[in-house]
This record gives sequence, C-alpha cells and structure tokens, in this order.
Amino acid sequence: MNKTIIPFVAMFFASIYAIGQAPTPDGGDGANGADKNFHFGLNFTPGVYFTGTTTPAASNSVGFGFGYGVNLEFYFTQNYAFCTGVEIARMAANWTNTTAWTPKNGQATDSSTAHQYSMQYIEIPLEFKFRTLPIGLIRYFGLVGFNPGIRLSANDNYTVSGQGINPAGNSNSVNYSENNVNLSSNTSIIRLAYVIGGGLEYNLAGTTSLQVSAEYDSGFLNTNTKSSGGFSGNVTTKGITLTIGILF
Repeated sequence: MNKTIIPFVAMFFASIYAIGQAPTPDGGDGANGADKNFHFGLNFTPGVYFTGTTTPAASNSVGFGFGYGVNLEFYFTQNYAFCTGVEIARMAANWTNTTAWTPKNGQATDSSTAHQYSMQYIEIPLEFKFRTLPIGLIRYFGLVGFNPGIRLSANDNYTVSGQGINPAGNSNSVNYSENNVNLSSNTSIIRLAYVIGGGLEYNLAGTTSLQVSAEYDSGFLNTNTKSSGGFSGNVTTKGITLTIGILF
C-alpha cells in the first residue's frame, strides 16, 4: 500500500508545484491583484465530530477532535482558487448500540455498548475557493469540495452493560470496559467526505493574512467494515470544524 501511495502523492505535488510556477495571467499584477497567484499557509483545526448510523438500535453523541497541516492555494483569477494541502486530523466520535444478550440460565434482554472512537487520518483536501474583492482589510470566501483521507490509526474505548432475570428471579448483570482496542482490522482505511464552508481573510501586511473559516465535513463511506461489539451496520463520521491559520 505505501509503495503505491508515496509515488502518487509525490507526482501529485510535483504537478501542483509546476502549476504554481506558471506565469501569471496577462494584466501584470498576478491573479491576486497586487500580490501573487500562489499562497501557502499553516493551520490548526479544532472540531466537533459525531457519527451517522444505519440502525435505530444505535444512538449518537458528539466527540472532540483537532487537526493541523499545510494548505496551498492556486488562483485562476483574483477571486477563484483551487485549494489543497496535507492535513493530519484526529477525530473522536461517541455512539452506543443495543444488542440482544442472554445471561447464563436467564431470559434474553438487551445489552448496550458505549463506544468512544478515536481515529487519525492523513488528508489531502481538494476544494474550490470563491472570495470577494477586499472590503477594507477583509475578504470573505466560500469553500466547497472533497476531503479524501487515509487512516493512520483507529482505537475504541467501550463499555458493555446489560441485565437479565433468571428463572429463580435473581438478576444477572454484565458491566465491563475495554480501553485502547485497536480497530485497524474493523475500520476502512479510506475516508471520503464532502466539505462546504466559509470564512474570511484579514490582511496583516503585504500578502500575509489571517484566515478563519467554519466547515461542515460529511463522511459518506462506511467506517465500520466488520461487525464490532455485536453491531454490523454502517457508521459514518461527520464534523463541524473551525480552521484558524496564516496565509503567506
């Protein structure tokens, strides 16, 4: 897998670099007006994440995550750009599924498994950026595109609980937890999401700007590739993120 991915990524960024070195469009000042048609930046991205499931026997709650990376912007005109980069994203998602459970010498009942997923991906966003002309020192922009990622790690902290009544009228219960369970064999190595969002750039000096944006990141590939904890339905990860960064 790595021998296939590394040459592809290298060729991708070599092509992007060549585009960035292309002459600016006629008009003299470049695609950004008085500045340049290529920008790079650094960013930090905290987020709130949650899951989508395909069964009513599961419930969802939010988890917190964060990411960081390098972003690249290539402007076709003063206001339209293709954006990419390399991001490391850590996502946390909490959900609970209910399954049938039969204690020894007892009656069938339900047990619940509360999951706390922690997953890390390397992502290469592929987005289009549409921004306004400057309004004072500020430009407003919108973003739309896709966010493919490759899983680096996946772990689960889960708690199982349930209770049943045996024929003698005595209760049998189960309650145990497992931490840092490796989910690499149970989760998809590929994550693909569509992204939509918006934000602003605040010019600091010259071509250097502070950038802030909010985005909705909606994964649509099944994360749960194998039955886990008695649950075999689809699990997708989604998030609302806040990106804070510097563009140069």
